[in-house]
Amino acid sequence: MGFRVTLLSVPLQFSEAILQSLGLMPGDEADAMNESPFSGAKNGDCYLIWVNDDWYMMTDEELLAASRYGDVLMLRANETVMISEAAEFRNGEKLWSIVHDCNEGPDHLAPTGNPPATWEKIREDLLAEAAAAGDDEVDFAYDAPVVLFKNLTGFRYDEVHELPFVTLQGEHAAKAKKPFWKFWS
Repeated sequence: MGFRVTLLSVPLQFSEAILQSLGLMPGDEADAMNESPFSGAKNGDCYLIWVNDDWYMMTDEELLAASRYGDVLMLRANETVMISEAAEFRNGEKLWSIVHDCNEGPDHLAPTGNPPATWEKIREDLLAEAAAAGDDEVDFAYDAPVVLFKNLTGFRYDEVHELPFVTLQGEHAAKAKKPFWKFWS
């Protein structure tokens, strides 16, 4: 089925306030495979929040509110419909975003605001790779927001990692609904 995930990277020093604004708090149960609705881990001087979109969809409004406590870098990656988005929120505003929606075409990339300087090089490299491959079945542009997020945070959701993720609990975790298709656990 593929991943359906939202990742947030927030400054470690503001992580407690941001988590609280999102109705979350660290639990004590390890979640190395990121199977719970919400999990979090320290990643250098940042804190990563993993949201399984099968359980809960984080809204822009929630991220705008959380960004009043510190910068929030966000990645939404939905491999089931091949839509990806990277964005940055600060002081209650969305500074920039890069969206890929395969329904808009194989090379669709819609930037808004002022993306980081590395964005143009990432875009050019992926589109050149797509042209060189000549394969209409591979969605190279989907990776652009994913690569940008990794460039900014050092983390990619679909790569093996050894971060010590723990479950996150609280208001949102209690509201998280098990997907209709996930009949186990």
